[in-house]
Amino acid sequence: MSAARLLPRLARPCTLGLRAPAARVALARAMPRAALAHASLPRRSEQLRLYSDHHREPEYVASKVSPEEYHAAADRALDALTDYLELLTEEHPGANMEREAEYSSGVLNLRLGDAGTYVINKQPPNQQIWLSSPTSGPKRFDYDGTHGIWFWSKEGQVTTLKELLDTELSEVFATTVEVDLEGED
Repeated sequence: MSAARLLPRLARPCTLGLRAPAARVALARAMPRAALAHASLPRRSEQLRLYSDHHREPEYVASKVSPEEYHAAADRALDALTDYLELLTEEHPGANMEREAEYSSGVLNLRLGDAGTYVINKQPPNQQIWLSSPTSGPKRFDYDGTHGIWFWSKEGQVTTLKELLDTELSEVFATTVEVDLEGED
């Protein structure tokens, strides 16, 4: 049997992308030394798969929480966000003092003059936080209690509420913005 035909049968990669010991012995007998050195290395696709398996972002899952837990998580996020945005708009009021953050009855309005208005609100029946952005449009964020993250997922795209606001508001304010959704404990 030729070495090329032996390779697919005996040299299957283990979890680290290396050949099993018995397969290495069989390959050593069947293949020249140069070919064996190449065959024992993981293929590029295996390297990429291994890298992505160990360095991927966590997969977020909407948690089933009690109404009390939902309200606590949503209130904590919106209260911390309101405090942060009030300070941000005070420090960067805009040319005509048109920037303002206001939170009332579970609805946060962030008015940014010509840049538009963000509306962020609780949606208790769905246990979500809804965002209306003048830049990216409407999004509905679910809560992952395991990671403590509000996230949006649609058609293979995943973003967190923090990532989206950091990115969009950094552009509007022309400075690095890192919103706070945790607050002080």
